[in-house]
Amino acid sequence: MDEPDLDLLRQIDELQRMDLEALKRRYREVVGEAPRTNSVPVLRTALAWRIQEKALGGFTEAENKQLEKAAGTVKRKRTELLPGTRIVRTWHGKDYVAVARDGGAFEFDGRVFSSLTALATHITGARWNGKAFFGIGATA
Repeated sequence: MDEPDLDLLRQIDELQRMDLEALKRRYREVVGEAPRTNSVPVLRTALAWRIQEKALGGFTEAENKQLEKAAGTVKRKRTELLPGTRIVRTWHGKDYVAVARDGGAFEFDGRVFSSLTALATHITGARWNGKAFFGIGATA
C-alpha cells in the first residue's frame, strides 16, 4: 500500500473516534460549509465519502447520469410507506406501534404481518381496512 492509501485510511479511521462537534468541524474543513445534520453516523458516512472522493476522484458526469436514471426507475406506490417508518394507533386506550418493512409488510410486537389490514384485524379482532384503521391517507 502506498502513502496516499495509508493517509486515506488514517483519515477515515479518525472519523470513528470523533464526537459530534469534532465531526462538524471536520465537515466544515472538508466540505466548506456547515453540516445540515446532527447525526453522527450520517456525518461519518458523508465525510468518509468526501475524503475518498477528493483523494480518488468522484463519479464521472456519465456515471452520475446513470445513477440518477437508475434512481428514477425505482417505483413506489403513493401509499407505500418507506421501510422503517413507525406508525402509531391508539385503540381502546392502548398504543399500538407498527414498523413498515419491505414489500408492504409490517412488524408489530415481534411478528411480521403481510399488510396493514392483517395487522388491524389482529389488533381489533374484526376485519378492518388497515389504512383506515391507522389513519393513512393517499398522501402517505
